[in-house]
Amino acid sequence: MAKIVPNAYNGWDPLKQVILGSAYTPDFFEDVKDTKLRDLLQKLLYETQEDLLGFKKMLNDAGVDVLQYPENTSVLDLNKKYESVNEIYDEQADKNWNYWLTMRGGIPKPVIAPRDQLITYGDKLSLTGIDPAAKKFFLENNWIDKENFDTRLLDGFMKQVGTTDGFGPLEPSKYMFDDRNMDWNLRKTSGTNERIQYKNLTWTYQAPSVTRVGDTLVVDEIEVSNLGAYLSKEYPQFKQTHHAMGGHNDGVFCPVKPGAIITTTHQSDYSDTFPNWDVHVINNPHQIKDVGNWNQERIGVGGEWWTPERESNPEYVKFVDAWLTDWVGAVNETQFEVNMLVINPNLVFCTNYNEGVFNFLKSIDVEPVIMPFRHRFFWDAGLHCLTLDTIREGDMQSYF
Repeated sequence: MAKIVPNAYNGWDPLKQVILGSAYTPDFFEDVKDTKLRDLLQKLLYETQEDLLGFKKMLNDAGVDVLQYPENTSVLDLNKKYESVNEIYDEQADKNWNYWLTMRGGIPKPVIAPRDQLITYGDKLSLTGIDPAAKKFFLENNWIDKENFDTRLLDGFMKQVGTTDGFGPLEPSKYMFDDRNMDWNLRKTSGTNERIQYKNLTWTYQAPSVTRVGDTLVVDEIEVSNLGAYLSKEYPQFKQTHHAMGGHNDGVFCPVKPGAIITTTHQSDYSDTFPNWDVHVINNPHQIKDVGNWNQERIGVGGEWWTPERESNPEYVKFVDAWLTDWVGAVNETQFEVNMLVINPNLVFCTNYNEGVFNFLKSIDVEPVIMPFRHRFFWDAGLHCLTLDTIREGDMQSYF
C-alpha cells in the first residue's frame, strides 16, 4: 500500500490513488432474531460488499492505487472491528454514546463515503469534520504523514471540549437549523441543545461544499455562511467563486474536463461560475425508472431511501427508519448520473446508462464505463461519494 502524498487540484487529471469506502459484512446482522428481516439486511450488505469489490478491481485495472477502510469499521472507531450489531449496542452503552441512539438514529454507519469529510487541497489532505477517529486511524496506520494532513478544525474543537464557550471559526447558517427543525433564536442560549449543536457546527463543514478547479475553488455557502472567508485564510493560494448548490456540489454538477460540465436541473446557469464552458443538463434522469413506483412509494419513507425489498416488507422499513437513519440520506433529491468518478480526461466511471449523458460524453471524447452500485438508492451515494481522490497527476492550473 502506497502512503498518501497528496496531490490533487481538480477532479479530472489522471487519477493515481483513491480512498475507497467500506461496509459491514453480512455477519454483522447475524444476531437479528427475525429470520426474514435478517436475510434482507444481510442481502443489502452482501451486495454492497460485492459492488465495492468490483469497483476496487475496476480502479486497479485502470492503474489506480486503492486504499480502503477496513470492513466492519464504523464512523465511531476506524481502528476497531465490530463483529455484530449487538457489539455496537454494548459499546455505545459502555461509552454512554446516547447521542448516536437519539440524535443520529441508532447504529453508527460504516465508513462508506470518505468524501463527506475529506478533501485534497493541492498538496494537503484536509479533514473537514470533527472526527478524532479519522485522524487517529490515518496516523496510526501510517496512511499519511502528519505534515500532509490538515486537522486544524478537529484540533481546535478538541481543545475546547468541556468549556462553556469554545465557538469555532465557522458560521453555520440559519438554513442548517431549519433543516434540523431547531430554533435558530436559541443557538447561543446557555444550556440548550441548540447551543451545543451550533457550537459543534462552528468547527465543521461538508467537504463536498467545495469543488476544486485548478487554482479556483467553487464554494457553496448555503450551510456555512463564511466558508469562503475561512478557506481564503487557510488556503490563500486558491481563488474562489461562489454558487449556491445546496450542500453537496457533487450531487448537482460534475466538471468532466476543462470546458465541460454535466449538471442536474437544480442548477443550469453557470455563466458566472464556469464562463464559456459547455453545460449538459440532465433532463431525463433514469433514477425514477430504476426504482419502479418511486413517486408513490417515497411517500411512505419520506423520500430518504429505497431498495426493491422495502415495498413489501414493512418490518424492514420499520427497522431502517428506527435504527439506520444515519445510513441513508435524501435520495429523492439525488441524480446519480452526475455523481461520477473521472479517471482521466478521456474516461469516467458511471453507475448507470443515460442516453443524453453518454452522448454528451462521447461528443467531448470521453468514454463512459458503467460500474454498477445497486444500493445507491439506500446509501444515497454514487461513485464520487464512495471515493476520495488523494493523488492525481498534474499541478495547479488556471481554467478561467
